[in-house]
Amino acid sequence: MKRNRLRVTLFIGLVCGATLLAATPARAQVVLDQSFTGEHPYWLGAEFYANSNAQTFTAGVSGKLVGVKVDVSLWQDQLPLRVAVRSVFEGLPTDTVLTEITLPLGEPADRMDTFIEFEEPITIVEGTQYALVLNFVDAAVGENTGMWSGGVDHWYGTDYYPGGEWLHSSDGVVFYPYAWADADVHFQTYVDVTPDVRTSIEDFIDDLRELVDDGEIPYRRGRHLIADLELALWFLDFNKGEMLAAIRLELFIKRVEGMLKRDEVDPGLGEELLVRARGILDLFKV
Repeated sequence: MKRNRLRVTLFIGLVCGATLLAATPARAQVVLDQSFTGEHPYWLGAEFYANSNAQTFTAGVSGKLVGVKVDVSLWQDQLPLRVAVRSVFEGLPTDTVLTEITLPLGEPADRMDTFIEFEEPITIVEGTQYALVLNFVDAAVGENTGMWSGGVDHWYGTDYYPGGEWLHSSDGVVFYPYAWADADVHFQTYVDVTPDVRTSIEDFIDDLRELVDDGEIPYRRGRHLIADLELALWFLDFNKGEMLAAIRLELFIKRVEGMLKRDEVDPGLGEELLVRARGILDLFKV
């Protein structure tokens, strides 16, 4: 039960007027995750031309990567800037594009003022490395298109951002790091850490099984509760299945309320189950 109590506390702040009749949207919790900006004494200018520039980074939290900022100066307004996120293998960007967006012509991205929001956010995992890969679409060889500002310490070898590094590529496939020192370009990543419905239900099922095995919930009643949650997961696999999944959560809540009235579960445990179920119900966007 100790593990369950710890997880319940995560949901208390989410329960804001949730009822058994409808699920209410959860507010997105977007946080600044990785960041390397201009607070360093030595400057680096990574020019583009027809090349690709990349900055690898290590996710500090798990969630949905919803947007980034990059310190890119545009030196023309005829070619759009493509901003992509790729997977990383052995420190180098792969050719697997996880998400990307092409900015409108002439849209600035300099001085870290422009928030670039991805139309298709991706799930990132804490401790996993990813790569921001930027290039100007259809740039010709020798065409001076722009520059990504950053920093490199040639004198003392300071690594300004240990979670990754700047790399460059002439073909967008094979990338090379800076040859003489650890270099990084300015960037920030923004992650939505709003609890995920599916993961929250899966964790709840695991804890319920543990409670049933420990005898804290009667076996027959516990199996019904677990079945409600398993059906909610199943409905999530279907288009517009969130409403049906939410109904199963509502049925789960009614079952627990009935168990409390019949003294079939410890009152404290029963209230914790209700708080947790209502917290998950509040995550549905219906």
